[in-house]
Amino acid sequence: MQLADSSIDRPVPVPDEVSEGFWEAVKEHGDLRIQQCDQCAAYYHPPVPQCFTCLTSGLAFVPVSGRGEVAGWTVMYEKLVAGFEGQVPYIGVLVALDEDPEVQLAANLIDADPTAVHVGMKVTAVFETIRDGWVLPQFTPSES
Repeated sequence: MQLADSSIDRPVPVPDEVSEGFWEAVKEHGDLRIQQCDQCAAYYHPPVPQCFTCLTSGLAFVPVSGRGEVAGWTVMYEKLVAGFEGQVPYIGVLVALDEDPEVQLAANLIDADPTAVHVGMKVTAVFETIRDGWVLPQFTPSES
């Protein structure tokens, strides 16, 4: 996974006590980590306070490959979202992770032709630094 830099003035994440580990891994390590249950190994995103499968609170943020495929997408052509006006058209994607396709992340797809995006498109996570040192996971099309 590579780290891309940008001076884009986008809204920043507002972590809470449950999502803090996800954002800390992204910001401090340029690393995609997803919550996983210590007991039954179920993955969760967005982060949750306890495992829905076995009801334990033993959850940890574990590194994942950052690879997946597009499960859904939209292309935004209007300049309606503050901080994204200069990015139109931009592609919002829902990415099903290779580790567990039921775990899906919402992000932007960058360096892609909006007319070429399709369900099943292979993508890889990259990281973009925005204002105040915040880092956002994004995705780019991958070769395989």
